[in-house]
Amino acid sequence: MNYKNRRCPECGEKAFERINVKDKFEAAFKDYKSVPIIVDLELWFCQSCGNHAATAEDIKNIEQAAETSIRLWASMFIETILIRSKFRQQKLAEYLGLSAVYISEIHKEKRTPKFQVWNTLKVVALDPDNMLARLDPNYRIDKSSLARAS
Repeated sequence: MNYKNRRCPECGEKAFERINVKDKFEAAFKDYKSVPIIVDLELWFCQSCGNHAATAEDIKNIEQAAETSIRLWASMFIETILIRSKFRQQKLAEYLGLSAVYISEIHKEKRTPKFQVWNTLKVVALDPDNMLARLDPNYRIDKSSLARAS
């Protein structure tokens, strides 16, 4: 469907134009509320009010771009963590409580991580030294320091 000659339902103008929304658009995907799109994706946008219109094909493309972006982000997070921590994937997997195969597949962009894994990778990538110390599988909790529920 061509929106070039359609009126925008928001402002009434005939101002739709197809633009690349890479790095300017976020989309929901499965259990992800908002995924920053970091791959090329063209959508119809109203130049007057910023409203966007999507064809059925655009919906498929948005979903595919969101999944690809998630995979790229996760791979970049892992790469950042490995470089800054000087860990190998096996050790990182131990710290995160995941299998080395799963980490490897995410790193190679062969698998889309669940939101919780993606979010953990993102947080660890922001400050690997501090976060990995907290995620150390050998860390023991001092139970006496925990407050008791009353």
